[in-house]
Amino acid sequence: MDLDRYNVLHKISALAEGDTDFEQELVRLYTHSFRELKEKFATIITTQNTQELSFISHKYRTTFLMFDMNDIAGEIDRSKTILSSDTLHVEELSIIITKVEKYCEEVLRELGTK
Repeated sequence: MDLDRYNVLHKISALAEGDTDFEQELVRLYTHSFRELKEKFATIITTQNTQELSFISHKYRTTFLMFDMNDIAGEIDRSKTILSSDTLHVEELSIIITKVEKYCEEVLRELGTK
């Protein structure tokens, strides 16, 4: 595992342009967001809540792009495709849930939280 796969703190620091209060607020915001994603994603998938899945996909899309989190975005897109298909692939969805949770844990670790 790459120790700083996403370089979140470096990218947040660049966004804040030296404003330490803003930087701390961004860390707090992203910590909250990735905890929320980690906590909600499995439930959304297991309940097949495609409306909520579309909502979180849209909600986090900019963050994923900003931080080059193509792996997380790709897994969420894959889950949307699977849930919209005629056949439910439980094992594949389970693997996606595990991956998204792991990616969220990596981001939270980079942010200095768990």
